[in-house]
Amino acid sequence: MNVQIRDPALFRHLSHLDVRAYLAGQQWTEAGRIGNKATVHTQQDAAHRTWEILLPSREDVADYPERMAEALRTLAQVEDRSELLIYRDLLAAGADVLRVAAPHAADGTIALQEGVLLHQEAENLLLAAACAAVQPRPFYHAGKVTEAVQYLEAVRLGPSEVGSYVITLLSPVAPILRRHTQQSLLEDEPFARQVTYRLAEALDALEQAANDAAASDDFAAFETRVSQGISANLCEAVARLAQQCHGIRLELGWARVRPAGRPNLRRFFSRETGRLLEEAAREFRRNEPRLDCALTGWVIRLDREPEQFDGRATLQLLLDNRSRRVSVKFEQSMFDTVIQAFRDRIPISLDGDLFPVGQRYELANPRNLTLIRDADEPNPDHPPGAKVPNES
Repeated sequence: MNVQIRDPALFRHLSHLDVRAYLAGQQWTEAGRIGNKATVHTQQDAAHRTWEILLPSREDVADYPERMAEALRTLAQVEDRSELLIYRDLLAAGADVLRVAAPHAADGTIALQEGVLLHQEAENLLLAAACAAVQPRPFYHAGKVTEAVQYLEAVRLGPSEVGSYVITLLSPVAPILRRHTQQSLLEDEPFARQVTYRLAEALDALEQAANDAAASDDFAAFETRVSQGISANLCEAVARLAQQCHGIRLELGWARVRPAGRPNLRRFFSRETGRLLEEAAREFRRNEPRLDCALTGWVIRLDREPEQFDGRATLQLLLDNRSRRVSVKFEQSMFDTVIQAFRDRIPISLDGDLFPVGQRYELANPRNLTLIRDADEPNPDHPPGAKVPNES
């Protein structure tokens, strides 16, 4: 179907930098320049006909929409494709494109809840890659990685595509300027390109880790690839996509305005692989710190006599419906309250950050410590005979 575009306003949305990059990628030749207002591009087809496009070099030229419309029509003729498809490709020329496809949707439709999840987890996928581009870690409190959140604000949701149910996420990147010295290193790339490079590396590593773990049942397959971008967040996003959408296909293409020098990426994760990734995410989360926890419990041990108390103590807290002993060091302003809670066997409430250390937890940044004086139940782990160290 040869769809033509008639709305002049749409042509104002086309970037001349993106169109220029598209022409270069399609083997058009820059044949001349008209000052700083326009460039002339030519191409010869199989029938030896020469085609010409006059491309504006600035948005403020009076006939910008008209020239862009002419360029679009010429490209549609040369490529024998509809203007709508060409227009879509021109819009994406300035962005790396992530395509997330649910292959089981053969008729191009999907259940509403699956569609919502598809968009949410595609966003989480990019956010995990952005966090890893800042610093590879086993897990992230993603909303607190400022640079990653700011990056996500620039990502655009592209038009849906034909073929199962496909959503596109456009990650804009700055056009590259030619230079005659050495090639750019990864750290020289704009952050948006670092994110998509990291995503490509992480998806490669995730596929390898899943294959290795399926053969060995060893979590180390994932743990040893954290430096490549694997995290609990990435595993969770891909796992949910793969399980809820009966398998998920992920494709990553590079912006024409900034050639990547590497092939486009295409990976498929089955529903079974999704189950494995879910378990990997759970293993990663075992070591995740719990921040801003509201806690209640008992002081069951002081590391020193009350007269020599240095703030270090052991608490008995209820975590995940299990009674756990937690080490903590209180600030001096809390010493009297801690000693009183221990001596009089009074339960306490407090806030803090829990960090797993082996099979135990440590509580950091204890705050808002108060005594719970109206508690009715005695503490079964703090019998009346509990003692401080070295007490006879």
